Amino acid sequence: MPIVDSVVLTDSATITFTGQNFFTSGYTPKAQFNGVDADEVTIDSVTTVTAKWNKGVPTTGAATAPKLWFVKASRRLLAASDDSPLQHYATNAATLENPLEITASTSGLSCSFAGGCNYEVTAKGLSTLLTDSKNNNIEVCGNVCEYQPDESNSDKAVCRVPQISTTYSDREFKIAESTEMLKTGVYFGTNDKFGNAFDGDLLNNSGDDSADCEVGMSFKEKHVGLISQVKFFMGDIQDKTLWVDKLKFQGSNDKTEWTDIFTQDENINEGWNYHSWTDAADYKAFRHYRFFGPVAKSCKINEI
Repeated sequence: MPIVDSVVLTDSATITFTGQNFFTSGYTPKAQFNGVDADEVTIDSVTTVTAKWNKGVPTTGAATAPKLWFVKASRRLLAASDDSPLQHYATNAATLENPLEITASTSGLSCSFAGGCNYEVTAKGLSTLLTDSKNNNIEVCGNVCEYQPDESNSDKAVCRVPQISTTYSDREFKIAESTEMLKTGVYFGTNDKFGNAFDGDLLNNSGDDSADCEVGMSFKEKHVGLISQVKFFMGDIQDKTLWVDKLKFQGSNDKTEWTDIFTQDENINEGWNYHSWTDAADYKAFRHYRFFGPVAKSCKINEI
């Protein structure tokens, strides 16, 4: 059986296996490191195999044993009815360390709000990690920088800078069009039913009977939500005094100091209620938004 005695990182893209009894004919060699299959594996001799990852040997946070195995197309020589491949895995206790080390990145990059510029990160093996875009990516200003495989190699990863949405770029260049806040933030409230106000069900309210209650939503760190309209759905209203001149919609950037955006007047009604700003200069820009009710039951809102 094949045995691996040692493994060496020959360069940023190659691992060399040294051992015994490596198959030299009739088998196709395969190799894997940190869960990523090698792109090319070559049997140099009965004691040496080289494996290459085109975008660099994947990095790993701890010493890891690379896998080496040999595949024969069919078992037919052993059992005439069995066409499944025959695989011999090499015994291997040798481990390899390949930590992620970023040695340089693009500096002084000038790009428009629309993005599109290339950003480079010099780090061996990073490109291989970025091919798994579901779990690994580079972010610029909190947004994913799109990996560019054709411009990346084993020593550097290249990504395309995304659009940058700010209050200015949205107003002047329409970088980000308005959308429902429902799917863009993290909800919060003073009781465990605040999620009812965001669940799409118009029959359930936020269920908060306490005074000085709140139900709201936060955008991710270092971002704000630019609001042009607020709408909320009210169920059965038997006593408007719970809301009129009491229920406030507020904004904050630290959840400590709150700014009143509007206080609900006597026009509150069962069904949808709207507050809109048509002039972009009047749009509201805060990281956190909430409805605040100073009296008991004033936060019972069915949907926001």
